[in-house]
Amino acid sequence: MNQPEGIVTNNGAPDLETPALLETAEEVTSQDGKDAQPKKADSRLSGSTPMVEAGRNYIASQVKKFREAEPTARAGKDREGVHDMRVATRRVRENLRLLGETCFNPAETDALRKKLQRLARTLGETRDTDVFLEHLDTYDAQLPVDQRAGLEPLRQLLKKRYKRSHKTLLKLLDDPKTQKLIDRLDRFTADTNPGVTAKKLNKDAVAPSLVRHFAGSTIWKRYEEVLAYDTIVNSETSQETLHQLRIAFKRLRYTIEFFDDALPPTIKTLHQQLVKAQDDLGALHDDYAANIYLTGNVLNNKKPDKALEKYRESREVDSLKVKEGFLQKWRLLSGLEYKRQLASAITGLTAR
Repeated sequence: MNQPEGIVTNNGAPDLETPALLETAEEVTSQDGKDAQPKKADSRLSGSTPMVEAGRNYIASQVKKFREAEPTARAGKDREGVHDMRVATRRVRENLRLLGETCFNPAETDALRKKLQRLARTLGETRDTDVFLEHLDTYDAQLPVDQRAGLEPLRQLLKKRYKRSHKTLLKLLDDPKTQKLIDRLDRFTADTNPGVTAKKLNKDAVAPSLVRHFAGSTIWKRYEEVLAYDTIVNSETSQETLHQLRIAFKRLRYTIEFFDDALPPTIKTLHQQLVKAQDDLGALHDDYAANIYLTGNVLNNKKPDKALEKYRESREVDSLKVKEGFLQKWRLLSGLEYKRQLASAITGLTAR
């Protein structure tokens, strides 16, 4: 019997032997009895990495990506600039949630998440318009030249919307409050104060503190939040529900990415399947939002241009195909084999 594409079966999965513990910096004595130089610590994330350190390093890496993308985003000529800033902001916000649930003071992480919300929303509005324009350009390029003129009113509206949203983004980036927020994130990543919420423990009790103490339960919790939709996902599921499912997928994906280096190689295939499913849900949301915009802005007169009507129809047809493809992916992601492989990956981490 053929296995579904992209699923690694138990027979085909790598042997998950218990990996050796990663070496840390320690004094090594040479044969002549003299102290040699300390071994260099492995800087990669492992199950033995303190969760506080892992959290600060992750947030620092995303803030760096945010800053690196800012000049391109400001210029507004390369679509990837805003995209990269948006992704970095999303990852920071989601994994501040993770850190608040594990080893940091949730009041501090929640405050940072809330302050990032306006920036995330503005980046999202700019990026969504850019994606709309990109889709329109791709569709337009496939049409005969004499059929392209009818799409021009939509293109001009979208370009104006992009200019407005990009202007708003620039204003926000220039706002001293935004710079203070990024500086605060820098302090968060560099602070020597552990930031852990103290709990009253018996004198002999030990609090969880390492990556391996949190990763398995956190990943599985995020996966269960996805699985909660298995009672309602079908061909008739509303777009609003699918949008919420997309958010659940995104949280699971970003959580796996946070712990990625500490997980066994088998997680790569599982992660790729999540990305593909999330992309499908993103495409469905884009088509849904585009339909609303088209109906309210360019198809709201008595005689709308046929080119615009055909464009909307093409997006509706594409949406049906994407949804069918997503439902196939959903059956795999919510199925027994995926659960087993994810559980196996988590087990591989706990030994590190």
